Amino acid sequence: MKKKAILISGSSGFIGTELRSQLEKKQDLNYSILRVDRNKLSKFNKTEYEEIYLIHLAGIFSLNSKDDDILYNANISFGRELLENIELNKLKNIIYTNSIYSLDEEYKNYFYTVSKNSFTKIINSYKQKYSFNLQELFVDSTFGFNDSRGKPK
Repeated sequence: MKKKAILISGSSGFIGTELRSQLEKKQDLNYSILRVDRNKLSKFNKTEYEEIYLIHLAGIFSLNSKDDDILYNANISFGRELLENIELNKLKNIIYTNSIYSLDEEYKNYFYTVSKNSFTKIINSYKQKYSFNLQELFVDSTFGFNDSRGKPK
């Protein structure tokens, strides 16, 4: 039997927490469900899995230009590190959450939007070479009723 991994970045956020919880409840899944963050990337055992599925939810939101370095680090640099630390020939699928702002002319020049769209381009360049599937989801206001992160509602 093939050993498969579902990697979830951003699993401490509202969507990631619920998704991870629901996947872990599924007793019939034949997958390892792994929470990935920047501190654990180098420890990920690349050779252990024959198939990898990535759900990339991690990212930072801000429309303040003072946060551009933080946005670059979270929305572009971390994603690159993530892709560089898995065996891309084993990657079967990526689900990536972009921002609804990417579809709004008013927000197209904010670095937040630029960073999310730049990472889409990076994923697509890897996709051309490694032929994995990509689902890009455009989301808005990802916070829950118990969310204490201070995001705008």
